[in-house]
Amino acid sequence: FLSVKDVGGSLGYFFNNYFALHGIYWRSLVSASSALKTFENEIKSTTNTNEPKGFYGLQGSAGLLYGKLSLIGKSIIYFDLHLRGGLGQTITETGNYLTPFLGLGQQIHLTKIFSLTLDYRYMRYSEDIRGKVAGTANFGKIVGNRVNTTDVITLGMVFSLDPF
Repeated sequence: FLSVKDVGGSLGYFFNNYFALHGIYWRSLVSASSALKTFENEIKSTTNTNEPKGFYGLQGSAGLLYGKLSLIGKSIIYFDLHLRGGLGQTITETGNYLTPFLGLGQQIHLTKIFSLTLDYRYMRYSEDIRGKVAGTANFGKIVGNRVNTTDVITLGMVFSLDPF
């Protein structure tokens, strides 16, 4: 019932061409989905949700596959495929929750210092849900716990201060 868009960044250190460590942070921008708006208008009530506020954590990367692509026969671009894994905290309106994650990332080098990244992360955490239905005995109280699984796709830019 929520529409969530995230804005953030990461700062990383590459130990060599293959391994890196990144600090990650993003802030969540949350609004009601069209399904929630329809539900609220038709039923004249709301649902119990737990709005995400953001995420921060550490991510390790292993670049075990790399190669070259021909761009319309005019130039060669380099790319890396990274395995990603890490641990962080998801910040929500009911608390902070330990969040492990795994993923894959594609980095396309456009110049020696600039590249584009496309990452996928599978994230999972257990969260508390607070009652939001006015006039009920559970309003404002924790009404349950659930496991939240999230598929996160990020698009980013990388600037290298010391290209290999």
